[in-house]
Amino acid sequence: MTTNRETTLDQAPCRRSAGIVRRLLNRAHISKDANFASTGSNNSSDSESSHHGSLKERARGHTPSIPWFTPGPGTSSSKHSGSIQATLSRDLWDEAYDRLRLDRNTAGLVVTYEFIVSQELPDELKAIARGVLSSADGDTDRRAEFMTAIARTGLAKRRGSKTSQVDDVSRMVVEYSKRAVAVELNEYPATALAWSGVCVLTPLLVDPLLHHNDFCRGTIHIIGRIPWYMSLIHMLMSMARPTGSHGDEVERQYKNAKDNIVGLYCHVLEFEMNCICATASAWNQVAKNMVRWGTIGELVDTIRQDDEQMSTLVNDIVTDLPQRQEILSRNTDLDVDVLDKEWRINEESGEETGPRH
Repeated sequence: MTTNRETTLDQAPCRRSAGIVRRLLNRAHISKDANFASTGSNNSSDSESSHHGSLKERARGHTPSIPWFTPGPGTSSSKHSGSIQATLSRDLWDEAYDRLRLDRNTAGLVVTYEFIVSQELPDELKAIARGVLSSADGDTDRRAEFMTAIARTGLAKRRGSKTSQVDDVSRMVVEYSKRAVAVELNEYPATALAWSGVCVLTPLLVDPLLHHNDFCRGTIHIIGRIPWYMSLIHMLMSMARPTGSHGDEVERQYKNAKDNIVGLYCHVLEFEMNCICATASAWNQVAKNMVRWGTIGELVDTIRQDDEQMSTLVNDIVTDLPQRQEILSRNTDLDVDVLDKEWRINEESGEETGPRH
């Protein structure tokens, strides 16, 4: 993939200050003197200031309360095989994933991402997985099986290291992400395909992402909305069957909503894949070359616009008020203040600050 600027995550210096939100925001603020490896170009200080301000506002959203979850055999995807919602969700994520896989501009990103996340698997399965995930025959069932194995392996590992190399913010982001994915995986097996990359992250890997302004903006925006993205299926399910003289109009509206969801999913997956490749860029040159270092901010802006458009669609399509309010309540940034309070409560009570297993 051609990029107009190349760097690595550890080349983005930041300032630290007191306060959990300010610390996160300052970590994300890239110095105007940052040295970029390939071109030596610098970020515009005006651009950084505007991003910094908007990030501060969006970081104070209302993170949905995600209950603790214990991964286990009771969450097997087989129990959901007959669910219409689960099947439709799987179809939407499959279509989005395949768009990226078959697009020559993102095919390399997909393959590199799959190579990295497949490292979670036992050695005897790694080679098989690499031959299956992006196979030419497009076997989505086998891909789903391997992505589920990757996601469950990632969820089952402890990621809450108390190493002094990272602060509480990175650990909280990882733990919230795991909880959110685990809860959605209960209902939608497609969650594994959508968020396997999130499942393999560790605090040490997330920490550099939060030093980079655009990756930090995207992380706050997308991680907080995992429940939102998975709940968009309810918008489609709420639409009436096309009958009578209004059948064509309803069908058109349904197709438009579906296409918008798939487009949003494409962008979310692409950001996630860029994050995973960026975390590996320090030791993997191929992964480094796949990252949209110079344009990742544009992708984040596109996702934000997609979400605004999706919110409008939900308001227009979902007629049941309680259901509409429930869906829209999930369209929110990751609130670091809420996570910090929860973290401190759990620390004081001696409870685990992540899924028990």
